[in-house]
Amino acid sequence: MLATFTPAIPGTLPDDLWVEIYHYLEIVYIVRSARVCRYLNELIKLRPIWVNAISSQIYGQGLELPDRDLDIPLADYDAAVLRDMTIRAIKLTLNLASESPQPTGAKDVQLRGKPNVTHIFLVHGSQSTEWLLFFTDAKSIFCWELLKDPLDLLPASSWDSGEAWILEAVHDTTQSTRCILAVTVKENRTELGAIDIPYLDP
Repeated sequence: MLATFTPAIPGTLPDDLWVEIYHYLEIVYIVRSARVCRYLNELIKLRPIWVNAISSQIYGQGLELPDRDLDIPLADYDAAVLRDMTIRAIKLTLNLASESPQPTGAKDVQLRGKPNVTHIFLVHGSQSTEWLLFFTDAKSIFCWELLKDPLDLLPASSWDSGEAWILEAVHDTTQSTRCILAVTVKENRTELGAIDIPYLDP
């Protein structure tokens, strides 16, 4: 005699057991489960479901979570916010992995004159502020504040190396400093200098 299998009916299992079940589901199926019934639609609003999914399927795969403030623990985010960030992370990953990735947004930037941009750095400031630094092959660095929603760029400041020409530049990503290491040449003399970024919050 064959054993019969009786599927679990939503509402008959404790929430913590459903959280454990969801731990084994891919994010796309977690999202789709909300269409099954009202109970599951409410169930996926539980924060632990999304914390588990982010830990295993986002960070566990070496991916990043868009728009997250690293100063705020995952457990302190609202479940709806975690869900939206998780879905966006998956969409961005699938887009980049496709044969023809599509831009998710675009913004024209006009720099003074017609400089030849050689380096672009994305620099993280405090309170989730981000800056784009544009380096030209001449003598200038332009700093723009990056706004995400809606996408926009606001000019913040600029820096001129004087008579020295910028050959190469690297952003120092250590936590103790906020500077750009730049290789400049002046009167046939090559120098390495550290350029402070005063417009970044300490």
